[in-house]
Amino acid sequence: MVFYLVFALTSIWLVVLGWYDCNYRRLPNVLTLGGAAVFLVLQLAWGGIGWMLNGLLGGLVGGAFLLLLHTAPTPKEMIVSAFIFFDINFF
Repeated sequence: MVFYLVFALTSIWLVVLGWYDCNYRRLPNVLTLGGAAVFLVLQLAWGGIGWMLNGLLGGLVGGAFLLLLHTAPTPKEMIVSAFIFFDINFF
């Protein structure tokens, strides 16, 4: 039962974010960071500190990867930055 409630709340949150992004071409920090905080608290309540730390680590790694791609000015540099980030060597 709890799974369906979390699924419904997540779906509503994503629909609101998508609608806001389509209409205003931006995502407000209140919705994105607020949602992330709510889901981290849900993970803490549902699975304990291990699940919350796992979710926090996943968010940090995903954010670091997006920041790395965002700072590269050209597509070639984005690909090279991604390979460096994941420590993939061609040579």
